[in-house]
Amino acid sequence: MAEHEIPKYIYEPNSFVCGGVAALFGSVAGFHLWQNKKSNTWWFLPFALCGIAESLGWVSRFFNARQAPDYETFPYAAQFSIILASPVLLSMSMYLTMARIVTLTGGEAPFPIKMKWFTKAFLGGDSSSLGMMGIGGAFFAGSSDPTKGIAGFAAKMVPAGLGHHIIFSVVFIIVVMIFHIRIMRNPTVRSMIVGREWIQFLWLFYISNILLIARNVLRLAMFIQGPIGPLSSKEIYFVLMDSLPIFLIMVMFGLRHPGLLANSRGSVLLDEERPEESTEIYEMRK
Repeated sequence: MAEHEIPKYIYEPNSFVCGGVAALFGSVAGFHLWQNKKSNTWWFLPFALCGIAESLGWVSRFFNARQAPDYETFPYAAQFSIILASPVLLSMSMYLTMARIVTLTGGEAPFPIKMKWFTKAFLGGDSSSLGMMGIGGAFFAGSSDPTKGIAGFAAKMVPAGLGHHIIFSVVFIIVVMIFHIRIMRNPTVRSMIVGREWIQFLWLFYISNILLIARNVLRLAMFIQGPIGPLSSKEIYFVLMDSLPIFLIMVMFGLRHPGLLANSRGSVLLDEERPEESTEIYEMRK
């Protein structure tokens, strides 16, 4: 054993729990894929990919559970990095959904950021988070001594990636809130006639990002404490603090899938109304 080698688990993973959680994520991912096909909303695919990734991560934990106490490094590193990084895909899908809500409601004027910069900045930022957590987590978990070489650098990448994702989630809540307040005070023509489904998604964004922030803060605390810290002492803590929030988000968006936006009256109005008309009316009402 290396001088600074740390145990992979300080508890024995339960194969029944691992298999059950993997099955739940696989099922909700399949439901999202069916929803995407039904409503032709393939731009929302990252949401389903998150569920698939979570399922694969828990399958890796299942293999580790069958190997106790001599855990192989590959499945351990796979589950560590995949489960850590995959929730970023949820954020990416929410950004794309927000962009479609702005277009649907003719809300370019009340939206606080130019649309051409919004998706580039937020998707680019979360791509960085995904890379830092995924690559950093794999190198960190795959090393026998996380204090040396590239593993030492990876030990800094993981909390940086978590912090990066937290910041973007907070900023996204603020952006959605500003848009929400502005368009409620001064509705665009299109926002008043396309139905109310889009408002429900704004509330889903608030709830989901609060859950993501809480999950990331807890994962950051777990990482700082290390694998022998109190938050890592029981598998139930890992399930409740990491997987439960992600599963709840996927269920909520499964029940209120963005396909509802594609089927609203706004999808027809997009072809009948010039976007600048709603913007001009919004400016007149300010």
